[in-house]
Amino acid sequence: MHATAESRLFGFVDDLELALDASGTGLQARSESRLGDSDLGVNARRLEGLRLILSPAGDG
Repeated sequence: MHATAESRLFGFVDDLELALDASGTGLQARSESRLGDSDLGVNARRLEGLRLILSPAGDG
């Protein structure tokens, strides 16, 4: 799955990709800025938020 996220302030676009692993039981995720050298931690926070949402209760 491919999705995009746009920053509120400047409208920068980031790409988010999700894929099931080969076993079909795990999820791989990647979030990357299209422009610039630094995203100030935005992509890492996005992936951590996704991990927390998808984790079973108590695994956070």
